[in-house]
Amino acid sequence: MIEFIQSISENEMEFIAGLDYGQESERHYAALKEVIFNQSCKITEKKCWFPLEVIELGSNSLQQGHEKEFTICTLLVLLNNPEDVDYDFESSASNYDLLPNKYKKIILDTYVAIGN
Repeated sequence: MIEFIQSISENEMEFIAGLDYGQESERHYAALKEVIFNQSCKITEKKCWFPLEVIELGSNSLQQGHEKEFTICTLLVLLNNPEDVDYDFESSASNYDLLPNKYKKIILDTYVAIGN
């Protein structure tokens, strides 16, 4: 799963970094890149606005043509908040139904692996 997340392109990172209406997208981009490539996809500061805000926004709303970005954001949320009750897997079921099977599978496999 980390290998999948690290397959993110610069364009995909730019899309995610701009999800907060483009506000401070450069800071979100730099923080997202740091988390994915230098911290093995772990957000070390749980209350870190950068890049947590755009990751959470990206995991809450699937935009057509950005299925991979949605999947990566969802995986990052799952990896960083396995015990967090606020993440409601079932509330995003309608989004998951729209994903290609390979993305649905990786999300479900991750969800099961973390013990939920």
